Amino acid sequence: MSRLGYIDCFTVDMLGGWAWDPEQPDQPVDVAVMDGTEPVLTFRAIAFAKI
Repeated sequence: MSRLGYIDCFTVDMLGGWAWDPEQPDQPVDVAVMDGTEPVLTFRAIAFAKI
């Protein structure tokens, strides 16, 4: 599983960036924000970027 991503902005109110799975480029990606080995936030990246 090789997923790619980048955090563009992280504030108290917002987390913005992108995530992509090159093996399934048309599918949403599940993302977990980790504190060490513990997930503190999980969400599904569903919006597609237009380049």
